[in-house]
Amino acid sequence: MNVETPRCPRCEGTRFFHVLRMLDAIGDHDRVEWKVRPVGVAGVGGSKEDLTPLGHFETLLCRGCGHTIWYGRDWEGLQGRRLRAHCNECDADTSHLSFAAVELTSAGFEPVRITHGILGREGFMQLSLCTTCDRASWRGTEYAHLEGGHFVDYRVTTEPDRRCLTCLAADAIVDEKIYEYDRVPVSIAHAEAGPLQRFFGLDKKLVGHFSIRLCRPCGAVEWYAQQLDKLVHDPAHGVLAIGEPPAASTGGPYR
Repeated sequence: MNVETPRCPRCEGTRFFHVLRMLDAIGDHDRVEWKVRPVGVAGVGGSKEDLTPLGHFETLLCRGCGHTIWYGRDWEGLQGRRLRAHCNECDADTSHLSFAAVELTSAGFEPVRITHGILGREGFMQLSLCTTCDRASWRGTEYAHLEGGHFVDYRVTTEPDRRCLTCLAADAIVDEKIYEYDRVPVSIAHAEAGPLQRFFGLDKKLVGHFSIRLCRPCGAVEWYAQQLDKLVHDPAHGVLAIGEPPAASTGGPYR
């Protein structure tokens, strides 16, 4: 699989929205000021004033099922643990860089969390980046205590028809709407700002949101883009519609 000729590992679809640069909104609730900035692969800087996202993310959003493939770009200089792991993109064992995922917030850099639970923001996200092709994989950590229940954003479930793409397990934690630190939904793309967004000082409008599926046995995290019907081919805002309608399937998603 590659960006030019992708195929969804979940549904084998071949029609995607290619988002060239992921953005998010950063809020400062004290000043009621919101800014849209690139989502960095990591962060550098000391004080709150000079914190800078390092690199950026690029995504492929399957128009059939929403499954999202992530790539980290321009990440040279990133610090992390080096390891050998299998890359689905390269279809080989390659060198990876593993590190804790962070997001730039109104309070500075904060760890990316899995979900909101009774105790607030729960669990952590780990990123693994193939140094050959830039494919990024997400994994959850410190989530074993999550049991679901009332007043939480997620559910604990079994999905025999949507098994983990990594280990084929059916047990999962699903959150239908992922939020950033500042309680803004993680958007799937951006478009030109409308009157309401311009009133709040935004020059771009965030579109859609993500859900996630976390495999309970292995921790692999899959992202799913929601509200794809709100996206259109929009090169001016870095959204490209690519691919053809899927042909008749000749095998499962693991071929």
